[in-house]
Amino acid sequence: MRSAAPQTKAAELFERLQALKASTVSDMELQRLKRDAEKLLQSDALYAYMALGAIAVLRLDDAGVHANFRAALGLEKGEVVYHNYATALARIGDFDSALPWFEKTHQFLPEDLTSLADFIQCAFNAGELSMAKELLAEWKKRQPEKAFRLSDAITDAHTFLAASKISEITLKKIHHTVFELLRANNIPYDSLAINVIEDGSAAMYDLDVEVPAPAVNVSQLNITLANILACQEYDTFPEALSVGFSAVK
Repeated sequence: MRSAAPQTKAAELFERLQALKASTVSDMELQRLKRDAEKLLQSDALYAYMALGAIAVLRLDDAGVHANFRAALGLEKGEVVYHNYATALARIGDFDSALPWFEKTHQFLPEDLTSLADFIQCAFNAGELSMAKELLAEWKKRQPEKAFRLSDAITDAHTFLAASKISEITLKKIHHTVFELLRANNIPYDSLAINVIEDGSAAMYDLDVEVPAPAVNVSQLNITLANILACQEYDTFPEALSVGFSAVK
């Protein structure tokens, strides 16, 4: 979350909302927070709209996220709104839509490592491995003594992609399908992990997305995903790819 100083009540509310998870906050709490944010529209419309956008994230309301951050953009265009809009979209798993806003933030703040780190993470989550690799190279120029937390994972995944029969177009399509399924069913994701698993001379690209249980029937969700992927057409068949959901422990 990026904010300007000094903080107003609306900015403080927005910051508190960032610590909440869609899987743990109640409808009653969201209603109360929404009323609090709406009361602040007169005193600080910018952060009140961003707070309403953050509430829409917790409600898994794509349209609400866009409407409220677009309203904020109507008041101020700059890295604060760009970064928080991007972060909100990433939190609901819409990485494709988040990427342009992370890019805008990076253009405004080219020396800011936090913005760059978020940009790299989003590209990786979206299956944009070439973009992630290019951004990682930029990170290494800025921080030659400090390895980025996803450095090995991005390098391994990009190397795997180059050696496999899976194209980046296919990979991006699969990543998009996974999170589109979650958003279509109003299911929040807790975290995701991307790993290249070595097994002798073979390698497997593994995408695992954690979702809250027992609220979500993970077995049924994996069956639904498998059926969707089986019906899709690919330019290359993803033989060495494992993708699915697991329950948050």
